[in-house]
Amino acid sequence: DMMMGAGGDAMAGARLEMVGMEDLGMGWSEAAYHFSYTPVRGDEGSLKEWTLSCGDDQGVDHSLTATVSVRTRLCSYTAAEGETLSSMTRKYQLSTNWLNVWNANPALSDPDLHLGAATVVKLGPTYTVRAGDTLSSIAAEFSTTVKKLLAVNPGVNMVPGEEMMAGTPLCILACTNQNSPSMNYKWAY
Repeated sequence: DMMMGAGGDAMAGARLEMVGMEDLGMGWSEAAYHFSYTPVRGDEGSLKEWTLSCGDDQGVDHSLTATVSVRTRLCSYTAAEGETLSSMTRKYQLSTNWLNVWNANPALSDPDLHLGAATVVKLGPTYTVRAGDTLSSIAAEFSTTVKKLLAVNPGVNMVPGEEMMAGTPLCILACTNQNSPSMNYKWAY
């Protein structure tokens, strides 16, 4: 028997699937499982942990336990097979101009290229909040809007004038009209 434990929302996107069972004879069998996780909206920049336990169904042998930890990157997107930058940005309403996302990914030579499965696309730079920063001041500094900041940072529950906690990482969409110190763009826009 295999069990997976995690609290409430931590189970969203996680899947445990039996992929094989072998009869070892004399009442013994061995099972193989596959664990997978697909991040859901709001998981950006988070650490998720699952505890997997296995043992016999009679409780005779000691069960084995393992913890699986997954950190979801902030300001990144993992493409599905065949997506393009244009289709990706439209699907997730990341930016009205997909060229901004292309500029944040200098390794992508062709913006119309069909991306391979699991290609990681950077949405923009990550900014570390400084003392005294508010969503409004950060939006002004990067020539974006509070609405766009909140859209790509779903874990942030702040109002525009409220001071943010220093050290908090934020994703900044690559839709600024000035270069970010942490990002080199292919050309200015």
